[in-house]
Amino acid sequence: KSGLPNAQISRFDTNLNESSVQSALAEILRSDVVFDAINLSKSSDIKLSNLSKLVGFEVSHENLLKDKDIIKEKFFNSPYKEAQEIKDIISSLEKLASQGVKIYVSAGNKGHDYLNLYTLADNINVVGAANKYGVAKTQFSCDNQLVNRWSKGVYAVKKLTDKDGNKGFDINEDGKIDILAKDTTAKIKLPAQKIYGTSFAAPTALVMDLRRIIED
Repeated sequence: KSGLPNAQISRFDTNLNESSVQSALAEILRSDVVFDAINLSKSSDIKLSNLSKLVGFEVSHENLLKDKDIIKEKFFNSPYKEAQEIKDIISSLEKLASQGVKIYVSAGNKGHDYLNLYTLADNINVVGAANKYGVAKTQFSCDNQLVNRWSKGVYAVKKLTDKDGNKGFDINEDGKIDILAKDTTAKIKLPAQKIYGTSFAAPTALVMDLRRIIED
């Protein structure tokens, strides 16, 4: 909302479980609305060593991209509790991407040894978090061969009240409200000095890309 103030934004609550993610994607697929882009700032994380046990061979940073199709097939047929729900989510993401929708998925915040299972989808933007200057990878961000974008994921935030009594957040340090508190999806709207995560990096990349398209 801050980066593209004139954009029409549809919000979906995907914080409950895998089913809530698939429900949101199914609603988008059924909708008559043409979406330019979708941001999925949520992860379903698994340790690479645990994924290796599920698929029957070692999944490493070196073979994750090359063997992705095999990994997906074996994982979908594994006893992992949410395997079928993850399969449906990935299928929906790939279908939307095939329709020309730009998909942005956060890489996940558990570091080098983890994978966000949603990022197994083909033809999506997997966004890792760079530091507050947007130039160096953060230690908390997942970093593997499926991460194909890096974007600023650390922001200084101030909670403000403007002259009209509106409460909100300044995230780009210009002293103005960028996001009204009522427009955020957070259940608890607490003031913060800093926000960080790949969940902030993904929409940052989305804004950069759509703004570039608009300017061109």
